Amino acid sequence: MIYLYTIYGIFIFFATLFGIVIGSFLNVVIYRVPEGRTISKGHSMCMSCGHELAAKDLVPLFSWLFLRGKCRYCKAPVPSRYAKIESLTGLVFMLAAILHKETALWILNTDVYFIYDFAYYVLFVIAGAATIATMMIYHDTGKGFPGLALYALIPGILSTTLLTLYTKKIDWVLSLKYTAIACLISAIFVILCKLSAFITKAEYTKADLGMDMDFAGIMLFAAYLWMGHYDVGLITYLSYAVAYIIFRRAMKGRASDRYTGIIAAAVVVILMIIRYFI
Repeated sequence: MIYLYTIYGIFIFFATLFGIVIGSFLNVVIYRVPEGRTISKGHSMCMSCGHELAAKDLVPLFSWLFLRGKCRYCKAPVPSRYAKIESLTGLVFMLAAILHKETALWILNTDVYFIYDFAYYVLFVIAGAATIATMMIYHDTGKGFPGLALYALIPGILSTTLLTLYTKKIDWVLSLKYTAIACLISAIFVILCKLSAFITKAEYTKADLGMDMDFAGIMLFAAYLWMGHYDVGLITYLSYAVAYIIFRRAMKGRASDRYTGIIAAAVVVILMIIRYFI
């Protein structure tokens, strides 16, 4: 038992570190995507003095802490939000690892079950990272990018393909059935969001579409946790959709609308934590 807890602990620790690294990448995505800049080229630099940052200045989270939130070259304050996003992403990856700590056993066990579990974990962290980028871009600029939201929607749909495989009921026909259901309810989610905007005579923008697509996908993971109780999972998903739509319409046009994505994501995380302890 102690051996297993050691394996779980190592997995959670490195998952958290990896999340912090991904958080650093997300800072680049959040800053550059709204400006239409590439995220694969170009060097990071101080926003105050323009000095190109060296590798030692770019160690996620720890560089900011060691330099006490200041540029090494001009001593100008470096916004803490970069460290906060890296910490948040690390926290999400840590939570995902805790919720699916058995994923660590795929290295030690040839049982196909653990491979499916690992595949699900990978899909979840991809969707989680996409959601963080989506909600922060919306918070900063009010913009949304459906292409970015696909990184949450597609993994969410693919996670349902693993549903019967994950429960060791290897039935591809049934898996495809659940995949089709996931596509359908995701489409219904987005259509209802757009319909609610039409009914209330509110503008429905590309930013709205991007946000709605993202949460249609990430919520599939929360519903997935009810595997074996498919009716409960579906009710959970649809209930969230209704609450999300009402919340979006209530916040639209207000100054606090910029926090919509953050609050919606927090609710998903809370639902997943609650389910873990039930």
